[in-house]
Amino acid sequence: MNQNTVSQLTKSKWLLAIAILLGIITALIFRSYLRGMESSESAGKNIRVVVARQNISKGTSAEKSLIAFRKIPVNFLPGEAILLKDYELILGQQFKIDIKKGAPILWLHFEGERKKLLSDRIPDKKRAITIGVDELTGVGGMISPCDFVDILFTCIYSGEGIDASHVITITLLQDIPVISTGRLVFESQMLTSFSRKSGYSSVTLSVTPSEAGLLAFAQEHGKLCLTLRNPHDREKKELPGVTFDFLKSFHNKE
Repeated sequence: MNQNTVSQLTKSKWLLAIAILLGIITALIFRSYLRGMESSESAGKNIRVVVARQNISKGTSAEKSLIAFRKIPVNFLPGEAILLKDYELILGQQFKIDIKKGAPILWLHFEGERKKLLSDRIPDKKRAITIGVDELTGVGGMISPCDFVDILFTCIYSGEGIDASHVITITLLQDIPVISTGRLVFESQMLTSFSRKSGYSSVTLSVTPSEAGLLAFAQEHGKLCLTLRNPHDREKKELPGVTFDFLKSFHNKE
């Protein structure tokens, strides 16, 4: 093998090595570019969070008029930020620090401890069930979490040996704890008159599995009505069903 052949082989090896090196560099540059694109796309995603519409003083109760919403990049989102979908949960809660106008409102800004899950409020061996209410069936919208209620059930039935259908109202369940009204799930001692007057169209109750079955059946076949109990009254007793015959006998006794 002459010197020219050796020189050509050496030159070819160097060219091959350079080509491989350039390929590796190109691959690394392209990979870095893709990562930059992914990072840029991620940073561009915004999410709406709750912020202070004005300066808020310590001890003030959160109201709709005090809050606004602002889009914040996901990468800069504080871990305790309150999202748009959860803002109703803070209504009526007291701020434990001063908040500047435009600043994000965080869960840790409130006096009460936040319940992250509704299931945290359900005692062992109990179930949560939600029933629909209105101004008349829900005690004028004045029921609050941690209250206790009795549940009345009114339906039309045709009993055995009865020619015509009869209307009856019975006390279906007594002394049932309220977990939430609408989406409001904070402890009762943390509620204000503002939050108590907030409208809602449903009440979530803590019941046994068999009581849940009763309520589900009753909602489908009649009308439910709640009565509010004194918080110190835990008594349960047998109550007669109310029919037109009962009303007549009751009137005659009077």
